[in-house]
Amino acid sequence: MQKELGNGFHVASVKKETYDEFRKVNEPLIFPNRFDINIQDALSAGERQSTATLTNQLGAPYELRVGFFEGEKMIGWNYGVQVSGDTFRMVTSGIEPAYQRRGIYSAYLDVLAKHIRDQGFQVILSRHYATDNQVIVPKLRFGFLISGFELTDEYGLLLRLSYFFNETRRKAMHVRSGFQQPDAEVQRLIRKYV
Repeated sequence: MQKELGNGFHVASVKKETYDEFRKVNEPLIFPNRFDINIQDALSAGERQSTATLTNQLGAPYELRVGFFEGEKMIGWNYGVQVSGDTFRMVTSGIEPAYQRRGIYSAYLDVLAKHIRDQGFQVILSRHYATDNQVIVPKLRFGFLISGFELTDEYGLLLRLSYFFNETRRKAMHVRSGFQQPDAEVQRLIRKYV
């Protein structure tokens, strides 16, 4: 993937090694006041082996690893992975502080959505620290819906956001949240248990 984001910025696929090194150096600079708990260190060697075996049994899900660039200079990243037959999860993103609040991430959401839809996915899922408005607000503006909260030992309180390509599924989320009544299209899909 290589797409222009406007204003001299672009996004392009990067090799895992490039991504890993850039993220290792820049993540502490981009998120200086955050901490996660390394759950892997809580596991015994046997437990780590079991989870590695289970992970390997999942097969080869679709992955997308890109860098954000100004010219040739990498200034950020995004990584995502397929989590089910219809859902792609945005796992992590970061943009160097000097390049934040310049519309790069918002422009990328449009590029990403088109790319992921072209791959055949129906939903983009993401989870965020509940106070990470710098990412949550652009996603809500783009059309992501709040689809839940999650409390994890590793990251704490997370806000779950989902973007539905299918308009009927989007309407169904509004019905489920109590935001609106089902229209005829959603009504047709309701299963009643008697």
